[in-house]
This record gives sequence, C-alpha cells and structure tokens, in this order.
Amino acid sequence: MTKVEAILFCAFMVLSPGIYAQPGPRTPSVSAAKPVGNAEDPLHRDSPQSAVISFLQFCHSKNLTQAAKYLNFGTLSHEQRVDEGPRVAQQLGQLLDRDPAFDVAALSRNPEGGHEDGLPANRERVASFKLGNQTAELQLERITRRSGLAVWLFSADSVNLVPKLAQVTSDHPLEKYLPTPLVSLTLLDTPLWRCIALIMLGAALAIVTRVFSRMGLKLAEAAALRFGPEASHRVMETLWAPLLWLICLALFRAGMEWIGPAARLQLYLNRTLALAFFLGLGWLAARLIDLGLDRLRATMLLRHKSFSSSVLPLISRLVKLSILLLTIAAVLSEWGYNATAILAGLGVGSIAIALAAQKTIENFFGGVSVISDRPVSVGDFCKIGDLMGTIEDIGLRSTRIRTLDRTQVSVPNAQFSSMTRENFEKRDKMLF
Repeated sequence: MTKVEAILFCAFMVLSPGIYAQPGPRTPSVSAAKPVGNAEDPLHRDSPQSAVISFLQFCHSKNLTQAAKYLNFGTLSHEQRVDEGPRVAQQLGQLLDRDPAFDVAALSRNPEGGHEDGLPANRERVASFKLGNQTAELQLERITRRSGLAVWLFSADSVNLVPKLAQVTSDHPLEKYLPTPLVSLTLLDTPLWRCIALIMLGAALAIVTRVFSRMGLKLAEAAALRFGPEASHRVMETLWAPLLWLICLALFRAGMEWIGPAARLQLYLNRTLALAFFLGLGWLAARLIDLGLDRLRATMLLRHKSFSSSVLPLISRLVKLSILLLTIAAVLSEWGYNATAILAGLGVGSIAIALAAQKTIENFFGGVSVISDRPVSVGDFCKIGDLMGTIEDIGLRSTRIRTLDRTQVSVPNAQFSSMTRENFEKRDKMLF
C-alpha cells in the first residue's frame, strides 16, 4: 500500500462512524430530572428564615388562616386548629413585632438549619423571652410531611407558650394582672376582658349622663351666658340633648382607644360610632333650625301671620329632609361606600322611583302650590268642598282640617289644590 492509499484508508476509518451511525432515542439526562426530595414548598417553609418571613407577611396582611399553617399544633383536632389557629398566629406575630432583639436576618437560610445555636439539627431558635424567673424560647422545628417534603414550623411547645407570652409582654398594663381565661378567650378576635370593658364603659357613660345631666345643663347655661344674653335657658335646654350625645360619643371613642379592641371588632365599632356621630350632628342641626325658625316666626307673626304659620313649617320640613339625606350620604361615605356612585345610581333609577312615588310627588307639589298661592293659611276658617272647618296644618303630603264636629280630616294636597276653597277669613264685609 502506498503512502497515499494508507492516508485515505485512515481517513475513511475515522469518518465512517459518523456517516453510518443511526439516530437512536434520546434518554433524559440524570441532571435534568428533579428528585422528589428537593421539591419546593408553596408556602416557602423550606428554610427557617423563609418560613418566618412568609409567616410575618401573612400576619401583616391579616391572612391569619394562612399564617396558622406555620404552627405545629401537635395533637389538636382539626376543629380546634381552625378555631384557635388564627388567634395564636396573631399573638405570635405581635410577639415577634414587639421584640426589639428579634432579627429575621439572623435565621439560617440553609434548608438543613443552622448548627451554631447548640440545638439539635432539626431545631432553630427564633426569639427568647423572660417568663418569670425563667427564659422561654420560641423555636422552629423541621418536620417531614407524608409526601416526603420537609418543612420548618414553629414547634408545638413554642405554640403552647404563645398565650402566656402574649399576656406577659402585652402592651396593655392591665393584662398582666388579669386571669388567663379573660385574656385567652376571644370574641371577634378581641380578648374577653376588652369586650367586657367596652360594655362597662358604655353603661358607665349612660349612668353618668343620666345622673349629672341637670348639673351639666346648668354649667352649660352659665358658660353660654358669657357670650350674650340671647343664650337663654330655653336655647341651652333645646341644644343640650344632642350636645350631650356627642360628648358621650367622644368619651367612648377615647375609652375605646385606651382599651384597644382587635381590628375586626374595631371596624364594627368605628362604623357604629360614625353612624351615631352623624346622627348626633343631624339632630343638633335640626334643633338649631327649630330655634332659628321659632325666632323668625316670632318676629314675623304680627306682620306676616299667614306666612309664618304656613310657609315656615314647610321650609323647616324641607331643610330637615335635606339634613337627613346629607347625614345618610356622610354615613355611607364614612363606611367606605362611594356616595357619588350611589347618588348616580339613584339618578339612573329616578324614573322608576318617580313612577312608584307618583302620588307622593303629586301631593308634595300640591302643597307647594297651596303655600305659594296662599288661598288659605293655617288658622283660617274655610269651606273645602263639602267640608267646613279650620285649617290646622299644611304639610308636605296633606292638609289637616278641624271640622265643626271637632273631628280632624286629612285631605291630600293634590286633591286639596284642585278643590273649590271658600275662605271666610278673607271676607271684607259680612251681613249683620
């Protein structure tokens, strides 16, 4: 074989495996397959640090049901875990937030845990507290689930210590001296003693206002007389009831802040107080309107008797109705509802409302026409259709007439405005 033939033969032998090799099925590589033991926990309980961080995030977002999944309740039944889990999780989150020595960055990020604290390999120290003369520790423990997934949870002995630690480290000074059941039992996520304290506060304010109401009225009169003689006894007596209502609400709100109910109960109390506050403001505004119109009526009684007796009552009712609507809108806005959207919805449904309240609206405009035209006034002796009597009141819906038999007849304003009215008070002369 010549040198050229030898070189060609060697080249053919090197290239022949790549030319004649057939493509076979591809087998997955061992490195691409993920072992079951390394599966990630959807709640991020893989390491001590990630477990505590996720737990605190759920506590801060008020998702206490999810936060309870980071606690090991030991032998408690499912029903007990559902009932007590959110409360214990909330207490534990508050403990960690109040502890100045707690540092989540000091916890181990190793799924196997840290080994510098002298605890077993499946344990991790989170925080330490003084419980009497002893030191109580909150620890995490690594537990393997049935699926083979290993997660870090607050240990069962630490979960049992949470209610006692919450009572000892509470920010409220009274809880340290109260029996444990009054602190551990809850109503709407609020310790039982706080609920009792709120009830006692409301009862005490009711008793105090009832006992010292007259004394407070005299003090208010003495203070009001310094601003002018017009602040008489009648004025303060008229305004005292709504003012006392608002004062009691302010005192209850201050006491509620000191007692410190939980967020859930505080939400309901704030909404109730907002409703009571705006009702008190509406009550006070209505009393002020009555005082102003009474003074205006007394001024106009001699010169404009018919106007003061007919138009002013209607104006008073219209203004009070406006105050009521504003109060409702303010309460809905305080409760978190969009008052503008509600008013817009009422505007869209105004046609249906108008059709449903057709008679009421007709009577209202009938009353407005009677008062503006003034064919009769309150106190006039008239003959309306077959009725004869004295006009006692012209309201928003009907007009009341006192007949000769001393009975009272209410005639709808829409009908009253279209009836023939004979007013005997308007006679310029009479046959004698």
